[in-house]
Amino acid sequence: MAGFETTAASVSFTLFELALNKEIQNKVREEIKTVLGKHNGKITYEAIQEMGYLNNCLYESLRKYPLVHTNTRICTKSYKIPNSDVVINKGTYVFLPMYALHRDPEYFPDPEKYDPDRFSIGQPSAFLPFGDGPRKCIGYAFGILQIKVVLAVLLSHFNFFVHPDTKTPIEFSPIFTLRALSPLKLTAEQIKN
Repeated sequence: MAGFETTAASVSFTLFELALNKEIQNKVREEIKTVLGKHNGKITYEAIQEMGYLNNCLYESLRKYPLVHTNTRICTKSYKIPNSDVVINKGTYVFLPMYALHRDPEYFPDPEKYDPDRFSIGQPSAFLPFGDGPRKCIGYAFGILQIKVVLAVLLSHFNFFVHPDTKTPIEFSPIFTLRALSPLKLTAEQIKN
C-alpha cells in the first residue's frame, strides 16, 4: 500500500479538485510562486513548510478521498464508552470508517464541498487519513512531503482543467484503497512565463 500508489492517488485527487475549483487552484499557485520567490525558485524542505495553503488543499483532498477508507484496530484492553453501557472487550476488532467519518457533517460541515480553509485552524480529531497514535502510518511525514513537492512542481508549471471525458461525480471501486472506477482525466496547460 505504501509508496507510489497512495502518492499518485493523492496527487490525482488533489489536482482533480483544484481543476474543479479554479479560484482555489489560482490561490495555491500564487502561494507557491510567492514562497519560491523567497527561496530563489528552489523547492526546499523549508519552502514546502511555508506553503500552508498547499498543505490545507492536500489535507482537504485527503479528507474527501481517504486512500484507506477503513482503518482496523484490535482493542488491547477492555474499554467502556463513557456515558453508555457499551463495552469493547479486549481482542475485539474495531473498524473506523474513514470515508464516512470524513464526510460526517457533525465534524466537517458541508462535507461535499472542497474547502481547504477548514484546515486553517488546525486538524479536527476526526481527520484520520493516516490513522493515529502508535500505529499511525510510518510513512506519514515522508508521504505528505513527497506529495506537496510533486504538487508544487506541477502547479508551478501548469494550469489544470477537468477533461470532458471525466465522469463526475466520481464513482469509486469497492476495493481496499480508494480509487475511481473511471480514469480521472485532466488537461494540463503549460503556464507561459
